[in-house]
Amino acid sequence: NWNLTEMIQRLGQIVNSTIPSQLVPSAVTQASPANFSSNNVKVWFFNKAWASSMGYMNALNNVVLRASISASTETIGQFSINTINHPMNYTKNQLGIEMISTSGVSLLHAIAVLFALSFVPASFTLYLIEEKVSSSKHLQMVSGVNRLVYWLETYSWDMMCYLVAASLCVFVFLIFNEESYVSATNFPGLIALLVLYGWSCVALMYPFSFFFDVPSSAFVTLACCNMFVGIITTITTFVLSVFDDEDLKEVGDVMQVVFLVFPHYCLGSGLLKLATSHIAKEALAAFDINLSTNIFAWGFLGKPLLCMFVTGVIFFLITLGVEFKVFKTLLTKFKSKSIQLPEPVDEEDVLTERTRLHSADRARDILVVKDLSKVYKQSGSVKPAVNQICVGVQQGECFGLLGLNGAGKTSTFKMLTGATSITSGEATVKGFDVVRELDAVRSLLGYCPQFDALDPLLTPREHLEFYARLRNIPSHKLHQAVDWSLKNLGLGHYSDRLSGTLSGGNKRKLSTAIALLGNPPLVFLDEPTSGMDPKSRRFLWSCIQDVVRQGRSVILTSHSMEECEALCTRLTIMVNGEFKCLGSVQHLKTKYGGGYSLVVRCSPDGEEGTKQLIAAELQSAVLMEAHHNQLRYQLNTKLDVVFSAMEQAKVLGLVQDFSLSQTTLEEVFLRFASEQSDAVKSKRGVFKYVRRAVMLKCNKCCSGNTEDSDAAV
Repeated sequence: NWNLTEMIQRLGQIVNSTIPSQLVPSAVTQASPANFSSNNVKVWFFNKAWASSMGYMNALNNVVLRASISASTETIGQFSINTINHPMNYTKNQLGIEMISTSGVSLLHAIAVLFALSFVPASFTLYLIEEKVSSSKHLQMVSGVNRLVYWLETYSWDMMCYLVAASLCVFVFLIFNEESYVSATNFPGLIALLVLYGWSCVALMYPFSFFFDVPSSAFVTLACCNMFVGIITTITTFVLSVFDDEDLKEVGDVMQVVFLVFPHYCLGSGLLKLATSHIAKEALAAFDINLSTNIFAWGFLGKPLLCMFVTGVIFFLITLGVEFKVFKTLLTKFKSKSIQLPEPVDEEDVLTERTRLHSADRARDILVVKDLSKVYKQSGSVKPAVNQICVGVQQGECFGLLGLNGAGKTSTFKMLTGATSITSGEATVKGFDVVRELDAVRSLLGYCPQFDALDPLLTPREHLEFYARLRNIPSHKLHQAVDWSLKNLGLGHYSDRLSGTLSGGNKRKLSTAIALLGNPPLVFLDEPTSGMDPKSRRFLWSCIQDVVRQGRSVILTSHSMEECEALCTRLTIMVNGEFKCLGSVQHLKTKYGGGYSLVVRCSPDGEEGTKQLIAAELQSAVLMEAHHNQLRYQLNTKLDVVFSAMEQAKVLGLVQDFSLSQTTLEEVFLRFASEQSDAVKSKRGVFKYVRRAVMLKCNKCCSGNTEDSDAAV
């Protein structure tokens, strides 16, 4: 007869340890021996663990066993009772609930992967839109980049970047040892799903880059759409597959087929199938059933993998179709509505040029533009931006294109460089058609856009090296050509600075250097000196004059009359999309100028006498301005008559001095520019005006406040 306290102390002897008295429960030490007369023992156990009750009971049984055996302390450890706890097998309902619970975890895995990989493809549109908006892409095309090569290179680089992100996802699965995805059977399926998702989703993002102008807006919109489509489609089909209702199951089966066009759904459903297969395999293994599955079978991963591959090819072909304007051409054929262009009112010199080009007398012309027109249909405009212009530019000529903003200068440049389509007419460069042989035409062009198409993270030297390679300058001549451009354009001091830190004038120099790189026979310069200081402007003039002396042709647009007088051998003034005059600077000033400008400074009391003398001797003179004792006349009289009258006035003491000058080019320009319409009316604008008038009328009737409504109108 021993009590529990002695048993616990003997247990300490058995396991070679001493149990302090303070560790013996107070209920045991303070209990009277009568409490143990029944030989009952109460066991307290930790009930959170499933096997804790059996484990504690077995420990007590071992204590009783070893206490009842007469054996030495060294050998008593050989006697023990082993207890095995084995849960009961799942019933059918329990197994179904367990499978759904585990599948829910797999659904969360799929959603997490979709969420992470929604941002990566969307980010690839940022640089594409930036290049499009800044005209950097167009400048690359003009410099010789093939459009197909451009998209293949972009696709290859983006896929490499995507694979880095996909590798991180695989790495996370490996770290946490998610057997559902990284087991020997399922790991190839995981790799195939991630790779083909990038193949299709990256290509899916490209067509949307044509419809956005703000990179950040495109990124946020596309990333949210990727997340929404991926998560909603995956959850929808998963939930419908859980229900027992046959109609809902049929709807789910249809959706599973329809959603295959989305690579997001293909990835999510593929991950769920991998996890479900692994769970079923583990569950059946408990019943000694070996489940063997071919994960690339058509009913398993074969269908989503093939759909992602096919959709990737389709999306990339759609991108090429938009780039090569295939869909726009097809739409134009279906909507074959003839455009009635207004007949241009040609001045004598413009008509002579049009007749010359139509008579095929253009052997000396490097650029031939014949009846070139552009109408922007999407704006609903009723007037063409460019209306049947004709001009031929000879080799070694600097041709100036003048006009106010909106006159059609930049639209003409865009058509000649292939940035926008030609509505009607034709244009050739050295015999190559701009529409049908655009790549050959671009190989002959140098182009400086109106706004700098520079990468802010590249230096001027890196820009020039990049475009020199695009122009196929040999490697052994590349550095020499780059150094020559940096030196001649005055960029040597800034050659290794980021272009984003350059001043506006130096950016224009760099854009001009890119246009002149490779000695193209025809150079387009769209306001090359805008934003330059006078010294830099004259320096660039000398560079352009050197290009013309080398026998190359330059087409120049500018708002500086001084620049056109210094550089252009011929020029035209464009108004409302039409050429209003054509010829050399001197020819235009002689033909369209108001003769001469006479400025007379009278003596203090001779102003009235001077006016009377000029009215009598120079009858064609018209007084334009009178400030104190200074008079300015516009006249069209022989020079000897003018000088004779002025000398007579000086002899009479009426005039202190005078100056006689020819009409400036700016005055000729302003004469024609006054004909420029303020805005091009559009159908959309008419509807907008009518809607506004109706809304104001409704507000007037509803509010009953006539005075306020009339004031608002």
